[in-house]
Amino acid sequence: MNSINKTTLYSPAKINLGLQVVGKLISGKHHLVSPIIPIGLQDIISITQNNSKKLSVNYIEGKILKNDILIENLNLGNDCLLTKTYHWFMDQITHFNPNFLSEEDKEILTNNISSLQSFGLAITLEKNIPSPAGLGGGSSNAASLLNYLLNQVSNNLCKEKFAKIKSKFIKMSSKIGADVPFFLSQQPALINGVYQIDVTLAPFYFEGFIAVPPFTLSTTKMFTALNKAIMSKEKIEALAQKQKEKNLMLLKQLSLKTLEKNDLIDIRHANRVILKNDFLIALQNIDENKFSILSSGIDKLANILGKRSKNIVFCGLSGSGSAIYCGSIKVSSTSENTLQPISLYEKDVQSNICVDFDTNILNGWQIIQIRLR
Repeated sequence: MNSINKTTLYSPAKINLGLQVVGKLISGKHHLVSPIIPIGLQDIISITQNNSKKLSVNYIEGKILKNDILIENLNLGNDCLLTKTYHWFMDQITHFNPNFLSEEDKEILTNNISSLQSFGLAITLEKNIPSPAGLGGGSSNAASLLNYLLNQVSNNLCKEKFAKIKSKFIKMSSKIGADVPFFLSQQPALINGVYQIDVTLAPFYFEGFIAVPPFTLSTTKMFTALNKAIMSKEKIEALAQKQKEKNLMLLKQLSLKTLEKNDLIDIRHANRVILKNDFLIALQNIDENKFSILSSGIDKLANILGKRSKNIVFCGLSGSGSAIYCGSIKVSSTSENTLQPISLYEKDVQSNICVDFDTNILNGWQIIQIRLR
């Protein structure tokens, strides 16, 4: 089997800087408000084009991930999320006929699709992001593959046309995974709605700890535990508009003031800020023991890192859990005196990670320290 070319993709994890459930639609889906940023913990995806005309996906355990319980929902073969993503994309793109493309553009797109279908893909996923843990690993992997495929079929189209095509797929990609639109946009974002990107935020970078307990949490059960009263469409839309107006303050900066005004701060003590996550509150109703373990873990990390750091330390549960985070949030800038922009989607930053930095902090947990260069 002859290789045509090989591409390496970097697929970062994410954390939610607070998460608020505004309400629940009649459809059963929840309206969420949550600022999300990518962090320097990455899965690495290698894609080799070959002449097999087949898709193959292999999984290898990365240097960071060590606890088998945290990869229990990884499936290969037809059940693999990357396999499903590939087939979903090929089905969508072959029926894609936007009016913003000229006839010449459409011919280029058609030829690129035929070219993509003419060779096989051998995909190797090096898994470093614990899953399931609320860090978005699966969605990030799917988004990385989607971005690769979009680039393949958009070859020889101008940047403006590519951006429009990608924008369409960002809106559709939530059908693959809740956080796929966020990762496909490749920018920090405010989620306001049913996984809808309301606004994109300035580049923020996380430096601190990710801690994963020796148990997982079911996202389905966590949503069920929210037990929110069903609201009318009119009421939820009114709340959503009010929330949107409040969250516009997050456009320019993500500060204590804006977080507090958006009801995303749970506890503030000295330089330690614990961000509110409604999933953690819901967990108390279904599993008091796990709630106590996670709450205690957040408090321990906040106290330890708060004493070590001169900066404000932000802590909380990411997504629906079970991972927690604790660290400082820095804003990138082109100024020589500030943090330079870092592309977590194009550059390997794994060298900035220290596994089990201090195993005495939380016994039995996997502790990952993420540092910025």
